[in-house]
Amino acid sequence: MEEVISEFFDGDFSEAGKKLAFLNMFSLNACDGYSEMPKVTPNIDDNIEIEIEKDSEILLETVILPPIETGAEDDNIITFDSHLHNFPLAFNTWNDTYQFNHDIPHRGYQVFYMHSDNPSKVIERGYVTGVAKKYSWSNFKNIPSEKFMAYWVGSLSVPESGFYQVLMSKSHSRARVLIDKHIIIEDNKGGDDMQKVYIPAGNHIVEVEYRNGWHTTDVAMDISPMDNVKQAEDPNQILSTIKQRYPDVVALYAGVYEADNQAVVLDIPAISKPVVLYLSSYEAIKWQINNTRNTNIVGVVYVSSHKGSQVQGLTQQSAIINADIKNFGYKNNIVCHCNHDGYQCNVKAAHVAGDISTGNPYQKYGIDIIQFVGSYSTDYFTFQPYSGECATVSSITTKK
Repeated sequence: MEEVISEFFDGDFSEAGKKLAFLNMFSLNACDGYSEMPKVTPNIDDNIEIEIEKDSEILLETVILPPIETGAEDDNIITFDSHLHNFPLAFNTWNDTYQFNHDIPHRGYQVFYMHSDNPSKVIERGYVTGVAKKYSWSNFKNIPSEKFMAYWVGSLSVPESGFYQVLMSKSHSRARVLIDKHIIIEDNKGGDDMQKVYIPAGNHIVEVEYRNGWHTTDVAMDISPMDNVKQAEDPNQILSTIKQRYPDVVALYAGVYEADNQAVVLDIPAISKPVVLYLSSYEAIKWQINNTRNTNIVGVVYVSSHKGSQVQGLTQQSAIINADIKNFGYKNNIVCHCNHDGYQCNVKAAHVAGDISTGNPYQKYGIDIIQFVGSYSTDYFTFQPYSGECATVSSITTKK
């Protein structure tokens, strides 16, 4: 099969060469029943439409190479259908249609906001660190949420070829994610979309087209190396091992519904004992750990209702667990007190603690939660200093 493909490409792997090869393969055997066509000469432009006669009808077709059967995909194998260059090309992008006058920043994105009744008019443009927008009704530039349109363009630097996860989270809307004009995600319904793609080393152009259709706008897009994406797993064994190895380990708990800018910075206090972090969110966010006081973080358990959350900033070897359970919650439903065994915390409501185990998960492992912070939406959390003495522990607080 590889020899057949090489024959059609004839050493030319440029965009024009690929289109030419696709046409030649199509003409011979890609679509049964069509009349055989001669090979196409190299005079070819960017937009390919061909007319084929069949039963006296004229069919207008865009040629796409049929997928190759590869069987089950291994994470370490580059299959034909996972490579960036095999995703279909978008021959008509928003930039082609609306002719945005943009430059492509080396970091972040340039964004254009429009009203769907007059999409050719840019209401505002600017530079942002990531692809995200959230608001309700007409609370942004007087654009009704259900009429909101946005176009982001930026540069993705890939230092080494490898697999990446492209994650699109959105409400009732239509959206498309393009890398070098290859369509990675295209969805007209809403919800989360995730795609794994092998991206060659180098700089690539990322475009996101978004058209909302709901009274609230809630969209976010992220591209991350697959090495940074942990698969969900059961935390039981790892937490039990941590407790056995560090008998005096304690826990800090942070819960949030969503992040203001897709990320939450967590400022870790100086604690003399080993620490486990329990992190919970509803939306997918990036937890950025700020541990300048060099607290010994031996484990991190994070959960979210939406896929795509990550933990960043740890400079030490720590067990990071993407727990295969529902999110713990962000409200203060934990009561802590001193008794003859030291500092003890009990969970009052089931939605805080989730399903790590039946009953109180923290009692099961004997890892006491010494502090709790929670908020519906924020981009920064900090904990109070902890001396290790039960009598001096600050009261647990919840941010409103």
